[in-house]
Amino acid sequence: MTDLDDLRNHVDSANIGIIYLLAQGKQDSQEMRDIIQRRRGLVRQIGKYKVEHNLPIRDSPRQEQQKKSVRRYARSICFDPDKAEAYINGEVEESVAIQESLGQDVRARS
Repeated sequence: MTDLDDLRNHVDSANIGIIYLLAQGKQDSQEMRDIIQRRRGLVRQIGKYKVEHNLPIRDSPRQEQQKKSVRRYARSICFDPDKAEAYINGEVEESVAIQESLGQDVRARS
């Protein structure tokens, strides 16, 4: 398993935590803010890895895998999979923006 795989596994765990809290109606809780902050820290690390290894920021197969995983988990806890996917889509877009910004910063320093 690569460092990237390990980081992505942690993001997947954060996604599950996010969906669990959404299902519990705790979207405005400190716990939710903590998970999102942790997820975004992981996203920054992934972005740095991608830049260092000349990998594309957008990874459509990975994004599709995340959506499927989140939908599957949402169904398993009787939460609306469409709501779960919509929330994760927002997080994925935020992740791409963070990683693109990192890539631009690195290129500007080069």
